[in-house]
Amino acid sequence: MKILLVRHGETEGNFKGLYQGKSEYVLNEEGKRQAIKLGELLKDYNISKVYCSPQKRCIETLELMNKKFKNIVLSEELREINFGKWEGLNYKEIERIFPGEWKSFIADYISFTFPEGDSFKDFYYRCNSFLDKLRNDQDNEVILIVTHGGVIRALFSSILSLGLKGFYRVNPIQGAYSEINIFGGGVEIKYVNKDN
Repeated sequence: MKILLVRHGETEGNFKGLYQGKSEYVLNEEGKRQAIKLGELLKDYNISKVYCSPQKRCIETLELMNKKFKNIVLSEELREINFGKWEGLNYKEIERIFPGEWKSFIADYISFTFPEGDSFKDFYYRCNSFLDKLRNDQDNEVILIVTHGGVIRALFSSILSLGLKGFYRVNPIQGAYSEINIFGGGVEIKYVNKDN
């Protein structure tokens, strides 16, 4: 199975460095350009199935990539982590408004639960559950997944058997894709953040 991971194009929230999470943002002009470019980069892949987060920024990215995709599944498991009260803020604002929680997050993000949001563990298990279903249902197919930075990090951590400790090992960028081949008991990371 070949998995193509795409992070949605840039939004104003990304541009401003905001924690977006479950909040809805649309692509800015740069994000639209990135999505169109991704469509061009991926045009030669024989994509058999597409999974997409139901959030607007991902759907818009997918639509701009190629309006001819078939077999599209909107998956709730691909939603971004819910940052709760931190959504719409940048890290400096969070550090100022929520100093205790920020220190706890920096000290031990694995055990952290965002104020009125998700816990990292629940989020990771949600993403891992999606991956388990994918492994069980899809053999020898080319799968496109359009989702969020946090979800891509969680999927990489799971695929590489790093657990939550490996969550920040990959930094998915907008306007690029990653290609992972899963076969038998093995994994091949062909590209990470390929943008040309």
